[in-house]
Amino acid sequence: MRGFKKRRVLPLLAVLLLQACGGGGGGGGAIQIDPSAVATTQPPPSPPSAGTACAALRGAKVDGAAIGLPTQGATVTEAALVPSAGQTGEHCMVKGRIASVSEGAQDIVFALALPTNWNGHAMHFGGGGFDGVVPDLVTTPLTSGASPLQRGYAIFAGDSGHQAPPTDPFHTAFASNGEMLRNYAGDALKKTRDAAMKLIGLRYGKAPAKTYFMGGSKGGHEGMQVMQKWPADYDGVVTYFPAYAYMPQMMTIQVATRALWGNGGVGFLDPKKLQALRTAELAACDALDGAADGIVGNLAACTFKPQSLRCKGGADAGDHCLSDAQIKTVETLQSRTEFSYAFKNGATGNPGFLTSTDYASVLGATATFPVPPNPLVLGALGALPDAFIRNAVLMDPLGLSIGLDGASPGSYLPRIQELSAVMDATSTNIEPFVARGGKWLLVHGTSDPLITFQGSVDYYNALLLKLGRPQVDAFLRFYQVPGYGHGTGHFNATGGIPVLDALEGWVEHDQAPGELVATDANPATAGRTRPLCIYPSWPKYNGSGDLNAAGSYRCATS
Repeated sequence: MRGFKKRRVLPLLAVLLLQACGGGGGGGGAIQIDPSAVATTQPPPSPPSAGTACAALRGAKVDGAAIGLPTQGATVTEAALVPSAGQTGEHCMVKGRIASVSEGAQDIVFALALPTNWNGHAMHFGGGGFDGVVPDLVTTPLTSGASPLQRGYAIFAGDSGHQAPPTDPFHTAFASNGEMLRNYAGDALKKTRDAAMKLIGLRYGKAPAKTYFMGGSKGGHEGMQVMQKWPADYDGVVTYFPAYAYMPQMMTIQVATRALWGNGGVGFLDPKKLQALRTAELAACDALDGAADGIVGNLAACTFKPQSLRCKGGADAGDHCLSDAQIKTVETLQSRTEFSYAFKNGATGNPGFLTSTDYASVLGATATFPVPPNPLVLGALGALPDAFIRNAVLMDPLGLSIGLDGASPGSYLPRIQELSAVMDATSTNIEPFVARGGKWLLVHGTSDPLITFQGSVDYYNALLLKLGRPQVDAFLRFYQVPGYGHGTGHFNATGGIPVLDALEGWVEHDQAPGELVATDANPATAGRTRPLCIYPSWPKYNGSGDLNAAGSYRCATS
């Protein structure tokens, strides 16, 4: 019986199907099938070509409601497919504007580079100085190896909400407009990021799996802003020499400016005086790390005092020595500035620069303070506070900035504190970023002549005090680079540190980075390497081996 039932199954099903279709009647007619009722399988439509997908973004709009801070929305103004060139693959270069909301405020200009072969991740680039231009999205000096675009990242960045004239890198007129100032302080980061996420979704049909931020100097300040203010937006951050304590640092440099150019410039250090200072510092401290190589690695053991260069009698007696006024300038540069007031989050002081800092790259050659203002005369060390103080503090583009005492600013104190409340990224409340698994790589050179290395140490120590070393070690690596300045230096690590490899490994594969290797970019020593040590350790020569090879050094603390 079982065998019979099995043999009858298929014929019985056939009969039932015929009856259902009307073909089982006594008429014996053929089965009638309505072609429109027959389901057909069509191949899925081919995805649009990269050129078509890129062109489709032209004129695209992002509604203001999709952006986390007030705007009037974003509009794509250009979208062009860029063919492969060298190691950089084909990509769609998108440019657009985010409309401001207040009268007189300029729009935020932004750009995206959207690779045809997308790796599923996104990278936000920070700016530098007073911003005002969109950073280069194709290359970056902040990582060795393949660039983010070469790796397939979708890259985006903005100009921070104002457009600086190409010939004026110290353009700060934006600071008198409240919305433009807030954009520069950090709001433009959120607006640019949110607009970029919408456009990335339009191009690829999904959001990035991981989003990173990378920036140096002001861009480092911006990286710390995004961790503190918008922790859910980023999975990892790289900051080089971050100007996070923006107003304390600005006022510290202003105090140094007055020492250099005040009183008719009696304390000014011209290039020959700076060379005499550097020569004496190296003679006293260079070999303390075991290698006489023009780099002071063991700064903790360096006890050099500028008084050792005092001219006989204290008056200027030539290029080989320092007058009393010039010694006071060096002491001002290297000492902690104590303020008569508090900045945001209670800061009342800011550290000075370290011994062996080379100021020649950021200091002008004349002792006369220029009237009217002239950044080319001052150099970056003087031009940065001059430009910002005139436009943001004095609110007078032609004001005499050197008249302001950064330590005791008198009637300008309320404005300075108002700026601090907007600008400073000094909060240590970054637990939300840490809690969602965010990772941070901090890189700072000990010879930085614009943003003091010790400032990064102060922030790091504040995190240790608040969170404890185990939790800090779980999300932060702080790398110090002896001899590295502000993108320059006697050991120029620009483009020579594998920070993106380290960040990807940590975030995506849970491979916590240890000591890395830094490569010197200076033409005379190109290819020289050193261990990139985790603070507070530094590269100590082993006593034998090639002085220019990282393998001849170990990271030490004494």
